[in-house]
Amino acid sequence: MAAPAGGLPYDAAIAVLMGAARPGTPVPPLEDLARLCGLEVLDAAAGLELLLQRHAVEFVPGSNRLVTRRIPYRIDHRVHASLSEGVDRSGSIRPGMSFRSLVRAVDELPAPVEIAQPLAIPAGTSVVRLRRERMLGDEPVVVATSWLRVTSLAVDDLVDRLFQSMSLAAVLEQLNHRGPYRRLRYRVALAHPSSDVAGLFGPARDELAWWVESVNGVDDHEPLELSQAWLRADVFRLLVGDDPA
Repeated sequence: MAAPAGGLPYDAAIAVLMGAARPGTPVPPLEDLARLCGLEVLDAAAGLELLLQRHAVEFVPGSNRLVTRRIPYRIDHRVHASLSEGVDRSGSIRPGMSFRSLVRAVDELPAPVEIAQPLAIPAGTSVVRLRRERMLGDEPVVVATSWLRVTSLAVDDLVDRLFQSMSLAAVLEQLNHRGPYRRLRYRVALAHPSSDVAGLFGPARDELAWWVESVNGVDDHEPLELSQAWLRADVFRLLVGDDPA
């Protein structure tokens, strides 16, 4: 297996970073890891250092043993649909690192059929399309498009509210006053993003990324948003499902 510069073989790194290894799985000793991955020991050591920096593995307290880390960011129906809140609770972003939202474009247009159907509205109904990036420091780590079933909110007002709170979920909660904002339905895949998205991902442009599509709304199950987002897999580690962690 070929190794990327300074890292474990691509598929081995993906297995750890994506959570294919169960949380708490012991990491083999360095010599064994190098042999299993077909690497020189120095390359395996560099790969482990990378995984430590990305919080994919951790030391067992009071020992020198490494284990795979619990997958922190959860996608299911029970948790708040705000990415920012999920990141804050998960610990995916290390303390002191800046995670912020950048609004790229907001416009109003007739909903295409494939957008109208999950939002339970007739095709051609006016919707707001919001394009955003989430930045970790100066690097985009999320590229997302939201289609909003918001007819009572002017585009300029939406932008103003987002500038104040930086949380789309919080804005939609304020507008509806009917309970927490949840994922009603979702799909998750691990794939190569389109070239326009990959080009924004800098050092991760050639790597697989999480694709998460979700229909979001308040607890009475009225869909308010169709979200389609690419998340850098070297930053976010997802646990998908509705079973207790």
